[in-house]
Amino acid sequence: MATKHRRVNVSFKPEIAQALVRLSKKNETSLSHTTQELVEEALELREDIYLSKLAEEAEKRARGKPSISADKLWKNLHLK
Repeated sequence: MATKHRRVNVSFKPEIAQALVRLSKKNETSLSHTTQELVEEALELREDIYLSKLAEEAEKRARGKPSISADKLWKNLHLK
């Protein structure tokens, strides 16, 4: 049966593979589903870290510069 999802073969250290099997059994999900969920969570965490660093850099650049409130910004953009 064809699938819409791309297949990826990954080799794990034995202890990681065992942990994945235990987790999938505990959650009563397939090994594939468990692995996919964990990869998605890891990617989201990486994205959060990256966006947090961008926000920190923007905050550093903005220090000491005049700012406006969110309400005023929305009004200036004619969105409120």
